[in-house]
Amino acid sequence: MHPSDADSCKGWFKQGKSFPDNVKDAICNVPEAVGGTGPTGPLGPSGFHGGGVDTPALCEDILLGQNPIPPESPTYVDPSGWKCASDQYYAKIWTESITNETFTPDAKEYNIFDITHSGNNIIAEPTNMENGRTISIILRQAGGGNNCVTFSDTYEFDGGWNNITLTSGGKDALVATRVNDFYFCTIANDIKHGISQDQSLVSATLVQ
Repeated sequence: MHPSDADSCKGWFKQGKSFPDNVKDAICNVPEAVGGTGPTGPLGPSGFHGGGVDTPALCEDILLGQNPIPPESPTYVDPSGWKCASDQYYAKIWTESITNETFTPDAKEYNIFDITHSGNNIIAEPTNMENGRTISIILRQAGGGNNCVTFSDTYEFDGGWNNITLTSGGKDALVATRVNDFYFCTIANDIKHGISQDQSLVSATLVQ
């Protein structure tokens, strides 16, 4: 070993230590020569699931404004859930023809019902009708007319008037609003195109 090399190592080579350990001590105090970056190793295993919310809410839970049970499983509203819930509150029309049967309006997804009726029929109390909600039922006479409709006792009418038009093709419109334990109803009879009037006669009548 060159004397200068020996002198530079005197502080690192110690008695009682193995040669490899002494070499390690010496190398640790020599400036390191850094080479190029090696190739990328294989992808490691996936970690545990994070704390984010990745479960979409059910339509029923969105309508109730609640998370499912257990509450420690939060959910989020995705586009399909939003559409399902919003569909409950915008006007959609259910169209059906009935003959000698009982029709039950389901207010969960529809609030306008266009019903063509033949024979003797019954309009039952609506289902899924939240308090304060309003539905409309259009009643159309089928065939030659004279088809009858009976209403559930839960429907209570303005002045008690619940008659329908019996002529062929006649149209009536029932509007019902739930008020706690009953449905406040009004019915518009014999809906048709406007009847033209002689405006001069109307004006003369008003002047008199």
